[in-house]
Amino acid sequence: MSIFVLVHGSWHDGSAWQAVVDHLEAKGHDCFAPTIAGHGKGVNKNVNHAQCTQ
Repeated sequence: MSIFVLVHGSWHDGSAWQAVVDHLEAKGHDCFAPTIAGHGKGVNKNVNHAQCTQ
């Protein structure tokens, strides 16, 4: 099977992909939907590009 890495857009976090992750995993794929630094509730929003890509 395949491996998918799903990257959210601005104003979202990795949980935005949960329905897609569930669907892909049900089909036997590996799927990752990380939350980029500075995104999500209650986190420090003052991050730079290097921190986001780390």
